Amino acid sequence: MKKNLSLLWLPSMLLVLYTPYLALAHGEGQSTEKTIGEYSVKLEYEALELQVGEPTRFDFETTKANNNEDVPFSSIWVRITQGNKTIFAGGIAKSDIGKTGLTYTFPEAGDYELSARFQDNKGKSIVEAAFPLKIAQAPIENGQKQNLRFSPQIFLGVFIGLIAGYALSLFIKRRT
Repeated sequence: MKKNLSLLWLPSMLLVLYTPYLALAHGEGQSTEKTIGEYSVKLEYEALELQVGEPTRFDFETTKANNNEDVPFSSIWVRITQGNKTIFAGGIAKSDIGKTGLTYTFPEAGDYELSARFQDNKGKSIVEAAFPLKIAQAPIENGQKQNLRFSPQIFLGVFIGLIAGYALSLFIKRRT
């Protein structure tokens, strides 16, 4: 019995240690930062290359430029434009847990601008920043869009799942 429990220990520890990375990290993504007056505004996103038709998570953050202290805000007004055309505009309430963000899928390739205006609880503007974005056409092979990509997170998750499943099957087999 002790041997079977020791088989479960390693996959369990790997899962516990790796879960925060999956939940909070932007290990493969990008970030850009702008200083506007006394504030610094940061935009982070998961994709290495922004592509048409692929959902992209954008996270927003603002701090004091001189000391990196978080700036309290209650919402962010986000606008995405392509040339003079507004593609998206809407408010996002500040997240109670984690970063405040938005997931968006771009409809076509080209140059866009994402504007973020941080507001206090009365709707008064604290700071606003605009970020240029270049959206690439999704790769096409044999007339089909290729969505399957290698991801170290997926590989590790499958690997841990296989080990945990094997260990659990041994544990159950020996109990019976």
